[in-house]
Amino acid sequence: SGGIALIQGLEARLHDQLAFSFLYRHAGITYHATWAGSFATDSRTNGETGWYAGIRLLPAAGITLSAYADWFVWPWIKYQTAAPAQGSEYLLEADIRINRRLTGYIRYKNKNREEKAVAGNLRVNTPQQSENFRVHARYDFRDLVSLGWRIEANHCSLPEKETGVLFFQEVTWTPRKYPLSAALRLSGFQTPSFNSRIYSYEKDLLYAFSTFSFFGEGFRAYLKIKYSFMQNLDAWLKMAGTWYPDQQNISSGNSEIARNFLTEVKIQFRYRF
Repeated sequence: SGGIALIQGLEARLHDQLAFSFLYRHAGITYHATWAGSFATDSRTNGETGWYAGIRLLPAAGITLSAYADWFVWPWIKYQTAAPAQGSEYLLEADIRINRRLTGYIRYKNKNREEKAVAGNLRVNTPQQSENFRVHARYDFRDLVSLGWRIEANHCSLPEKETGVLFFQEVTWTPRKYPLSAALRLSGFQTPSFNSRIYSYEKDLLYAFSTFSFFGEGFRAYLKIKYSFMQNLDAWLKMAGTWYPDQQNISSGNSEIARNFLTEVKIQFRYRF
């Protein structure tokens, strides 16, 4: 359809302890590429112009500071907007390595963008802001057992001010003498609504990517096990359960469950010839 897209960037290592990057992107409204996967705020490489700047600093041994700022413009209507819109995103992260076994990071993220909202009989763009704060730590015991902790808070301002909280603890076990590995995680969450939801990546089966969306109030646990029966045969098992104590039903429509506990079971086998 004659659309034009452009992406241009610059990376510079200004010092052994300082690196900088800058990127400009533009994808016209009439640009269509079926398999495009460019740098953008959503999955579509279409109708967006933006500027990104990032920096990475190593101020001391065991500490890495990273930050970026991203400004973008949507010159035409999108699924989540009622008119042309703009927004920005900022992130600041400190990665800390206390020693070979104890590591962690602290992250702050701020998003500002315009999204459609109902005003009387009209749908108009309304500025929305969300702030996310995360603290994560990990400790390794002799390369056999790893413990992980995380606490995360997500604050959003519209349509109403609310804050969601998530915490979890996980254990990963990888014995050397057995063809076995296991991961166990226990999570607790509380968010007033879907607007303050918190996403968390979970370990899953081979070639599977799992990110769970936490909203409402409840607890979630999962256990993932991998076992190799022989040199060519591997098996994976994942069992997960989510409990919403303040609900009577989960989901709606054809996927509605008439109880407050959701169970998931996944099994996978692989034989290599």
